[in-house]
This record gives sequence, C-alpha cells and structure tokens, in this order.
Amino acid sequence: MPSATSRTSSKVQRWIDLLTALLSHTFPQTFVELARAVPGYLADGSVAAGEPSASLKRMFERDKLELRTLGVPVETIGDEGGEESRYRLRSTD
Repeated sequence: MPSATSRTSSKVQRWIDLLTALLSHTFPQTFVELARAVPGYLADGSVAAGEPSASLKRMFERDKLELRTLGVPVETIGDEGGEESRYRLRSTD
C-alpha cells in the first residue's frame, strides 16, 4: 500500500499535469483529450483501450473539484460531467 506522502505526491503531480494540459490548449478539451495528456490518468490503461473507466472519471472529477476549491477556475462548457463536456483554464485566470 502506498504511503500517504506518496499518494499526496502523486495527486499533486496529477494536478500539475492537468493544469499544464488545460493551459497548453486555447480551445476547450474533452475529458478523454485531457486524460491522454495526464500521465497519472493513463496508469489504469482504460484511456489507451478507448474507453476511460468510471474510476478514472471519478478521479478527474475529484481533481477538478479540489483545484476549484484551491481557487483554480477550471471552466466546464456543457453539462458538468457529461460525455460532451469540455474543460478549459484561461491563461489570464
């Protein structure tokens, strides 16, 4: 079982990678597009297989919520958590 420090470090790295993925595009990205750009989301293999797992989607939703709680204005375009939702973070924010 990973230590608490290891889990925290992994989470912070996912947040950094997610922020990088969001900021590296001028247009909003889908969950799948973001998942392909965040190594921590690729670990379960479901994105590469073509269908992200429900647990991966929940991880993304938690990460997004935690970043928002920290004041990072991740914007959702479309229904929150919907299949066609797109996400963005404006560099000016």
